[in-house]
Amino acid sequence: MRDQFKKKEPIMLSFGIKRKDIIGIVRALVIALNAKGADVIVVGQTLRDKETPRLSFMKADLSSMNGALTVAK
Repeated sequence: MRDQFKKKEPIMLSFGIKRKDIIGIVRALVIALNAKGADVIVVGQTLRDKETPRLSFMKADLSSMNGALTVAK
């Protein structure tokens, strides 16, 4: 019964998606949500669409746990 609580190794998945493709998908999602009237907060390293209304930007490095914790605060 105690075996079910043992720490398991994380499963790493690779879908062959390039970073630039992910950025494009996220950018398209932000634009679509914003066009529907949503207030959008983008968290990342850079922002290309600075003149978009109802769009806020928070510069952060989410590649580390410290960066993620900073955003969470």
